[in-house]
Amino acid sequence: MRIHRSYIVNFGKIKAIEDNSVIIKTDNGNKVIPIGKSYRDKLLDDINLITR
Repeated sequence: MRIHRSYIVNFGKIKAIEDNSVIIKTDNGNKVIPIGKSYRDKLLDDINLITR
């Protein structure tokens, strides 16, 4: 799932979504990745669709 021009993340690795960032689980702990402005609405729509 693309969340930024420079980042694609696996939906299963998303731990939390904050204002303009996603926290993902990694082998070394958690990593904070920014959400691009143009990807935020699509990300939230996709998550709502998947969790229904």
